[in-house]
Amino acid sequence: YSCNFTLLKVNNANYEEVIALTDCIRERGTVDCIVLNAGQTLRKPFHDIQNREWATCMEINLNSNVYIIRNLFDRIAPNSRIIFQVSNNCLD
Repeated sequence: YSCNFTLLKVNNANYEEVIALTDCIRERGTVDCIVLNAGQTLRKPFHDIQNREWATCMEINLNSNVYIIRNLFDRIAPNSRIIFQVSNNCLD
């Protein structure tokens, strides 16, 4: 049994970096497993969170992972696994 994997660091708050990541993955062929483990927690009282902070939190915790799956959908092999592990929330 052999295993081939690559670790890549991406700023999930930056859409262009997320797309560059999926482009890199697409060049390698099909995908057998995707581990999505991005998350951000805003450590402040809920009423102190600014709209931009909330939008960034949602971009990292949810949207970027959706972009990755959507942009790789045709490369995900049958019976593959997608592990979606994000921060439990954006609130402390």
